[in-house]
Amino acid sequence: MPTLPAPRQGNPIKSKGRLVTFSSWPISEDGTRKSIQPRIFATNPWTIMRASVDTRCPDSLKNAAHAFLVQAEDYYKAASIAEIVAAKPVLYYYCFLNLAKSYVLIENRNILIKEPYHGLAEKNVIGSKVIYGAYLEAHRTSAKNINIFDELYIAINGTGLDVEKKEYPIMHLLPQILQGHRLWCQASDRHKERFVSMNDIELMCNEATKSIWANITIYDDDLSRHYTSHKDLINKSGLDDSFREVRSERTGDNKRKLLVFQSKQELFYRQRAIDSLPELVKKICNNVWTNILSTQPYRKYYLYLLPKNEKKSLLPQLLSIYAIFFYFGSVTRYRPHIFNKALKNVYGSQIQEIITNVPNQFLYLMASQFAKQEITKAAIV
Repeated sequence: MPTLPAPRQGNPIKSKGRLVTFSSWPISEDGTRKSIQPRIFATNPWTIMRASVDTRCPDSLKNAAHAFLVQAEDYYKAASIAEIVAAKPVLYYYCFLNLAKSYVLIENRNILIKEPYHGLAEKNVIGSKVIYGAYLEAHRTSAKNINIFDELYIAINGTGLDVEKKEYPIMHLLPQILQGHRLWCQASDRHKERFVSMNDIELMCNEATKSIWANITIYDDDLSRHYTSHKDLINKSGLDDSFREVRSERTGDNKRKLLVFQSKQELFYRQRAIDSLPELVKKICNNVWTNILSTQPYRKYYLYLLPKNEKKSLLPQLLSIYAIFFYFGSVTRYRPHIFNKALKNVYGSQIQEIITNVPNQFLYLMASQFAKQEITKAAIV
């Protein structure tokens, strides 16, 4: 293994004596003054989203955004109490669809100027088995059609689909779902997990040079457990352009060795380190998967190690959840007997896990998007 470069020297960023932890939305603006945003604990994410519509949505779109949000909540409640498993996916999808419409309106993308389309279509390779040959066809918004999937992609990611029409094989989307991933590994007979847990994402600064950067720390034995090389971690996680491994003598819990991956480039600030934080975290967010917890640390972050042949099928976390529920919803709506067949194949346990646990994760992830602030589950005490 080649000699690693020495780590850049600095200290964790603090504001008013308080450590600044990683978040997609680390700071808020109070007038012209930026300040650290606290984490919000909520037992009911719907109240957060309603408040966000009131405060963030353009007045001309506010009534529509509220109406879509009410419908989304009704669909969610109906799905939660549905006793028939095959009824849940379509109800959850329509919940997600209405959440997407409300959020897109908050971001001032007026989808009301003409009748919007789903922007997704379920397709199957002729003669293929259930799931194995299935794929989604996604369509970009155009002058002719408004497509909600692409609109949500733009609202969350800043940019949408890079081509007019794109295909996403279901077999490439299933492993992207964090909850139930080990069931996917078992079903696909692949013992090499694709999600690697991050110990921490440290936001660092050097006051002398007025620069900031990020350190990603990962336990060495986690990589050993995944049979993953240090090089593969960087290359397959999509961080190869922005991060590199540096020398580390650090240890964490139970003296476990910590690997450190550091931003290649520093960002510079004029007065306060926190002023440049949004630009810094933006370089990381799309490569991070989040598991929202009701106990400490409340949010757990992961890197997704993507095989080269599936690179074109990668979606941001929220979009991959949205897409897989569109697929399940389409199958249960038009061919419930096929869905029942899917539940009995090797991926049945993972599908059940996704339907049971992912919708609540989606709600909190969307509530965070609505509020532009980290929203997590109320702590269990």
